[in-house]
Amino acid sequence: PLPESLERENLPVGIFSHKKEQASPGYYSVEFENYNVSAELTASARVGMHRYSYRKGAEKRLLVDVGHILQRTWGHENAWNRLEVIDRHTLQGFKYSTGWSHDHRIYFRIEFSSPFSVDKMLFDGALSDNLDSISGQNVWAFLSFNELAEGETLLIKAGRNTSHGL
Repeated sequence: PLPESLERENLPVGIFSHKKEQASPGYYSVEFENYNVSAELTASARVGMHRYSYRKGAEKRLLVDVGHILQRTWGHENAWNRLEVIDRHTLQGFKYSTGWSHDHRIYFRIEFSSPFSVDKMLFDGALSDNLDSISGQNVWAFLSFNELAEGETLLIKAGRNTSHGL
């Protein structure tokens, strides 16, 4: 289960062993011990593909963390982020960060193979009343995939662009 509130130091972290991790050019997979899910990732120039396999009895949930910064120690910070629900299969948004990249703006769209429900959205550590869209420096959405059948994998296409509109 994911935590009820998020502060930077309390973000959920997947626990894994390097023995259950595979990496090669164009492919990465890992099995998370504490969430009963395995993830496989690959990408093209503009689209990332994810495949999540939930073990029997696992909660079919996903955290979308728009505010994630890979290298905070390099001075990279969020200026503004936005996430909106387009329909039960699609999210889109905007990430604007500064630091080593000075003016880094990325638009993205995420399509899911199974319909989701939004459990909650948080911005800058606060719970939002709005489950359709959210903006802030740090933005998170907790999604559930209750219609995903036992043994069915969740497929995700994530596209990005530096100009508005995907």
